[in-house]
Amino acid sequence: MDRNMDSEVYSTSSHGYLYDNQALCTQLLETVTAIVPLKISPSKIPGAGAGLFTTKEIEEGEEIFQSQPLVNCVDREKHEIICDYCFTSKESKITLTGRFRTTTDSEITLMTCSGCKLCRYCSKTCQKQAWKSYHKHECGLLHQFSTSYDRTRVFIRLLSMQKHGKLTDLQWELLSALKTHSTRHLSSSNSQVLVGTCVNARVLTSTSLTITHIVDLYCRVLTNTVCIYPPERAGRGTSLDVVTSLINHSCDPNSFVFFEGNSLRVRSLRKLEAGEEITHCYADVTVDVFLRRRTLKDDYFFDCFCDRCEKESQHNEQLQGNNGQLENIQQQILKVINDSDSLTNVDNIEVEQRTIMAEVFPSGIWPENLGLLPQLRLHIGHILSIQGRLVDALRESIRGIVWIDYRRGRAWIHTLFDLLQILARILVLPRQDSSLQQDGFPNNDQLWDIYHGYLHVLTRSVNRTFGSETTYAKAVQTWYLEAKESATYTPGTRKFTRQFKTGQAKLLAWAGVNEERGIDLK
Repeated sequence: MDRNMDSEVYSTSSHGYLYDNQALCTQLLETVTAIVPLKISPSKIPGAGAGLFTTKEIEEGEEIFQSQPLVNCVDREKHEIICDYCFTSKESKITLTGRFRTTTDSEITLMTCSGCKLCRYCSKTCQKQAWKSYHKHECGLLHQFSTSYDRTRVFIRLLSMQKHGKLTDLQWELLSALKTHSTRHLSSSNSQVLVGTCVNARVLTSTSLTITHIVDLYCRVLTNTVCIYPPERAGRGTSLDVVTSLINHSCDPNSFVFFEGNSLRVRSLRKLEAGEEITHCYADVTVDVFLRRRTLKDDYFFDCFCDRCEKESQHNEQLQGNNGQLENIQQQILKVINDSDSLTNVDNIEVEQRTIMAEVFPSGIWPENLGLLPQLRLHIGHILSIQGRLVDALRESIRGIVWIDYRRGRAWIHTLFDLLQILARILVLPRQDSSLQQDGFPNNDQLWDIYHGYLHVLTRSVNRTFGSETTYAKAVQTWYLEAKESATYTPGTRKFTRQFKTGQAKLLAWAGVNEERGIDLK
């Protein structure tokens, strides 16, 4: 499941690529709900082996396929808040009917399995389904693996399911055919832990598989799993889906994977032509080439030289300093963003930022869109928002979001959502609040125009990205419709477009940003 050889799948009967056995390919594709015709063929990406293709033109924002993965496992730190079967979360801000939760909504309650004391369920139905499908055979083992990583739990569950006949012959053949990348896994720094886990798993599950087969299975899991990300922000676990493992990597992907409940969905990020290979990004698509390449090398064992990576590398080479220094900057900024000690002191963050940047830019002037700098601005905005410094939070958030060039997909939606939350809190402040009296700050009417415009963009982005029928999209749609009721002019009218443009221009000028970096209503 990656650019160079990870997504190669071998038929157990012919030891060739899966695309050499079209009968097996057909059986595999019949395990998913394909919205468009799909085909497994040789990848057009150099060294990538097999790939998944569409044989029909797909427009941007369309469903490609849906799947019920072979295994879904809850994040090891979230067992107390997530149903082990349907993946309902106690922390979800959205109701099952598709609206944002309020204080009047009853809290989701989860019942704990009386056996393992680890798995939780939102209903008796989910508990019975889980028990029947897989949990009966893993329940007694989980106390040994309660703190294990998600992928290890996927591995243990597969061993248990295989031993007790819960996997069909086709599922086992396809699973056994996935590329293991075992040589690289076993030569990594984690090889002793990997082998030790396999030895323990063999004893605990009493499987008849040889240790070689068990190691191969674990390597397949490590190579081919994906994270379970719903439309809401936080990840919920790890999944193994065979068809999805055929989707090769691109830093400029044409699709993305997300989950609604325990179902996996793949949707298009842009238009695909008939015969085009489907791709998605294995790394964080929003970060700089340095960090993407580091993730791909460390986790998937390949170097990416796609057009986007090469273009960004050339851009970085033109900057003052060398690539080694620039990469070091990215690592240091990432550490600042992730440093829990900096959660309350914005001044310290800004001092640290200037110190870091001075290594390469001693003049104190640097590109605002360099690497993780936009994310750092957004991070500062988030801290200021928590502290109640809303206008300062708005300034930093604007200075961050406008320098994000990748304005599509999940990350863009979450960034825009956060900005709107800050705007919404500012709009309910008393008009005489001193923070609103800054020179050049938009007036109340202009702030409302900006709010309605950004909410319009968010709603369109959510519908296009996740599909208008998802509960997340329905919640955003309701938010938008309720907001429109108070608007004198609404998006889509010429009057509103003029007012929005004027208001946003004033906001950007106040934040010290060129108007051309603004958010387009279209």
